[in-house]
Amino acid sequence: VVIYTIVFIAVPFIQSCSSDTLLYKMPKFKSTGTGEFEVISDDLYFRNAVDLLIYESYAVVVGYNEDCYLHIYNKNSGELIKRAIYKGRGPNELVANPSYVEFDSDTGILTLPNNSKGVKIICSIKGIVKDEPDAIYEEFNNHNNFMQNCFPTADNKTLYMYNYSPVTKDTANFCRFRIGNAQGETLSKYTKYPHPYEENTFLRWTFYNPGNYSFCYSPDKEKFAVGISRGAILETFSVSGNDITPLSVSHFIDPELNETSEEVNYILGFVDLFATDKYVYAVFDGINYVIGSPFYEVGQNLLQFDWKGKPLQKIDMGVRMEKIYIDNTSNTLYALIKSEDKESALAKYSLN
Repeated sequence: VVIYTIVFIAVPFIQSCSSDTLLYKMPKFKSTGTGEFEVISDDLYFRNAVDLLIYESYAVVVGYNEDCYLHIYNKNSGELIKRAIYKGRGPNELVANPSYVEFDSDTGILTLPNNSKGVKIICSIKGIVKDEPDAIYEEFNNHNNFMQNCFPTADNKTLYMYNYSPVTKDTANFCRFRIGNAQGETLSKYTKYPHPYEENTFLRWTFYNPGNYSFCYSPDKEKFAVGISRGAILETFSVSGNDITPLSVSHFIDPELNETSEEVNYILGFVDLFATDKYVYAVFDGINYVIGSPFYEVGQNLLQFDWKGKPLQKIDMGVRMEKIYIDNTSNTLYALIKSEDKESALAKYSLN
């Protein structure tokens, strides 16, 4: 999930992100082409969608619209079936978009954190469709407000993603990722960063501002990936037991940050990520500056990588993709797309 965040800080700083210009280079894909979506819904109105999920015959959008945060559509016709999780401070309500969601594609169970209340909202997609009385309920949640994402690992532990970078040179005690047990105890930490500016705290903070990256994990829960949007860096990791092991890091675009200018010059990189057990799919721009670029022209490329970071395929879809989901049963790409007038729609594209 990625939210665009532009931060202006009055500091005397002008520097390119890369001391080694050879470090950054665009990938060469084994195949390239163009694609065209089949639009399957009427116009939708999501200002900031958190996620798009596919379960059985349903397409689920988490995002604010019509005073609620959960919207269930028919994935073939785009017809709205149900809405749930309304705006408010009562039971099973949210006051704002959740920062992330957890989703079990086998059971259709969706979890939305409500950290302001110290709870998480558990939703059964099928139960909501069938109007079952216990389809939505709350449980205690001990996650703090600094956590940006999490997922259960294959060993029934939890990987917690903080990914903040403090304005300090000492990162030895900083937790970027950690693995915890059911009691919340920390079993291991990961603190490394994927670029050569360990000592440049401003650059590191800018890269890892929570609005400037996307995150995904594989269905087998053994791997995860992080894509940086300010410039472009893609990292992949494996998770086994208490170990978080880097699989690859690819530096694509040097952001050329210039924070003293009235204009923030950086090329937008990764907009959204989605993972299967074999591949990492990405919505990627690589051309436009965020400021001054037409909104609908941003993020029109679908990229495919293997888990070692090898670039495999690039498809220009000709339209902005805000969120994507790959349905493995039909090898179909589903997307929440945005048009020139900023209205959204559900769309699909066969990857066969």
